[in-house]
Amino acid sequence: MKNVIKILVFFSVLLLVGCETTTSETTTTTISYMDLDYSDFQGQFIDDVDEQLNMPYQEYYIYYYGPTCSACIILKPEILDRFYHAKNDVIYFVAVITPDDINVNVDIRYTPSLVKVIDGEVTEVYQGNTAIRGMIEDID
Repeated sequence: MKNVIKILVFFSVLLLVGCETTTSETTTTTISYMDLDYSDFQGQFIDDVDEQLNMPYQEYYIYYYGPTCSACIILKPEILDRFYHAKNDVIYFVAVITPDDINVNVDIRYTPSLVKVIDGEVTEVYQGNTAIRGMIEDID
């Protein structure tokens, strides 16, 4: 019996010693929507209330969100993923802390809200997760 155990231990050690371990590095640039944050959209924030309807593009979207708004937090991965992959539409962000952060000519009552602006005029308004989810597929 001792000989059988010795043989099993010998082969076990031989198998472990005989194994060659190799590692390879793989780099991917795929960004998961769960990895996106508002900070990934530098240059797309509007801090000046008066600029919200005076951006340099003829047509664009503005996404109004509250940093602590629970509905905004729930929608955040979907909205950021869609905006990250948009190739043709221009999207801006406005962090709403107080009602004073919203231009008086933008008729929204709560966050999250998404508005479409053409030639300085709000042409479409989507308020709440359901409305926004229903239209973000149109953003390209």
